[in-house]
Amino acid sequence: MINKTVGHIVNLKTTDPRHFGGIKKTKNYDTDFISNFGNSIKNAMKDVNNLQVKSDTMNKKMIIDPSSVNVHDVMIASEKANLALNFTKAVVTKAVEAYKAIIGMR
Repeated sequence: MINKTVGHIVNLKTTDPRHFGGIKKTKNYDTDFISNFGNSIKNAMKDVNNLQVKSDTMNKKMIIDPSSVNVHDVMIASEKANLALNFTKAVVTKAVEAYKAIIGMR
């Protein structure tokens, strides 16, 4: 049953409480998604940084006291850091390309 119409806004009167009662307000998923995505990116960058720091630390240990670390472990840490950095560069490059494509759609 329609009570009142103003412009494009229509107010409805419910005749049966089961029709519209009990509807809960939904969460604002846009801000949740954005904050979660931002936190995920930040955590991924921290992980890449930690791999770089670990690699540098192991390289310094190998130079200062070669018997304290295994050469294989140093190489594995260096390659993990290198792979993580290259992957991060690729993701950033694709994100920039996508941004440019979206801006170019105007």
